[in-house]
Amino acid sequence: MSRHAAVADRARPTGRGFRRPSRSARAADAALEGIGGGRLAGGLLVAALLLVTMHVLHFAVLVPFYPDATASAWAWVVLFAGTAASWAILALVRTRWIAPSVMLAIALAVVVLDVVGTQGALYLGVTPTAAPAIGALLMPVAVLRDPRFAVALGSTVGAILAVCALAQAEQAGVQAVVGVANAGTAVLPVVVTALASSGLRRIVRFELDLVLVQSTVGTSTRAVGMFASEELARLDDDAERLLADVGAGRVPLPLTRDLAATAGSLATRLRMRLMEGRSDTWLKHAVAESEYLADAVDVHDPDGLAGALAQGQRDALLLVLWLLVSDRSRAAAIPVTVRLGPATPHDPMHPRRTAFPVSIAAHGVPRGRTDPSTWEAAGIVGPFESSVANGVRTITIDCAVENRADTGDVGLVR
Repeated sequence: MSRHAAVADRARPTGRGFRRPSRSARAADAALEGIGGGRLAGGLLVAALLLVTMHVLHFAVLVPFYPDATASAWAWVVLFAGTAASWAILALVRTRWIAPSVMLAIALAVVVLDVVGTQGALYLGVTPTAAPAIGALLMPVAVLRDPRFAVALGSTVGAILAVCALAQAEQAGVQAVVGVANAGTAVLPVVVTALASSGLRRIVRFELDLVLVQSTVGTSTRAVGMFASEELARLDDDAERLLADVGAGRVPLPLTRDLAATAGSLATRLRMRLMEGRSDTWLKHAVAESEYLADAVDVHDPDGLAGALAQGQRDALLLVLWLLVSDRSRAAAIPVTVRLGPATPHDPMHPRRTAFPVSIAAHGVPRGRTDPSTWEAAGIVGPFESSVANGVRTITIDCAVENRADTGDVGLVR
């Protein structure tokens, strides 16, 4: 997996009400559901069945040593029947609290039966077997449903088993350690699963965010982003409905005062949106529409110079910002600042060439922590210099682009 995926766990996600554009949000949700949900849960289900099989074999080996194995046998019956019922409820019932309530009731019943069946026999090496299997069966639940509930339930079962084992420590002696270790088998699988699935989802979300934001890189010099395009689409739909009603005679002319006010509001909002976006470039849209960059990067580009960058320069500049944000310490609260311009006077020898500096200031980036890919990407944007002072890493890049007015394209100047 790529370097920017590996640093997803260190990337600082925003928590101040970021709202992704609806189109990219639907794409991200679909990808996360397909990558981080069903496939992972299927693999974990196989692992859970293997762990449960081991606990069943453990029970079969211990049966001759049980004072009375009836209660523990019933614990296994309740566990298997309850597991089937729980998965049926998960598949058929959409009410969120019903399935957790059923799982909790089944887990408590299994624990009580298994503890009753093994109580006082720890000195013989007899430990609960059905109760620890609950942790294994909670592994797919930690992926498909709330991982916090799965971890909490597994931890509760493990705590009960540990207390029961310690209560027999005086009689069981060294076997109490075996009882506590057995209690840990109810907690460890679900905790590891929750951590792994959470890390995978962060990596996938980080990668998807970069892929979705990179769609802005290919826009023209002046283009609206997804947020603006969605608003423009709504305004266009409202305007078309009003014009269609007028054309079909459903709305008489002259317009009533309320309809005239509505038409004027649509026109005003359309003009304001077009005026606000005249200096916006792909860079502002990329930052605004990224979950990881929205609150972590401030763009200052009053002249819209980012729109003059070539495709390769845009990709590289976006990657530089991405890596700097991910390399910063968690305590860094000051956003990374990127300033473009001002443009230098035109060179008479190269009248179609535009040159301007790009200055990036990142707080909280340790000296030895900056990824080498950052410098490689910065070199694609242009010749650069880097310095660190007072905990702020400053990268100054000299950009040069060749304007092609006849085609509306720009080219990278080496």
